[in-house]
Amino acid sequence: MEHMDAIITRLSEIEAAAVKISEDAAQQKKEIEKEYREKTTAFNEELEKNMKERLESLREELQKKAERELAQLRRETEGYLDSMEKEYEKDHEKIARGLLEKMTGE
Repeated sequence: MEHMDAIITRLSEIEAAAVKISEDAAQQKKEIEKEYREKTTAFNEELEKNMKERLESLREELQKKAERELAQLRRETEGYLDSMEKEYEKDHEKIARGLLEKMTGE
């Protein structure tokens, strides 16, 4: 009988150890899941931050490029208008006579 009690006691200890292992595994799983969620959240936040910074940088680059191109276009337009004005000042009578001849058919 004593032998049987020892076996039952040992089986009870094994079962208790198995339950403890199972509980520890469940707790460890919860901790790993929590750590995974935290790392995923941190990664997503960092990714979003980097994307926002990159988009802002690209927006600034495009804005500067557009401003440079607009300034260049203004310079070219002003140069063209100045050239036309000088040509008109120089030859306005000749231009007016030519237009009058075309309009009158002479």
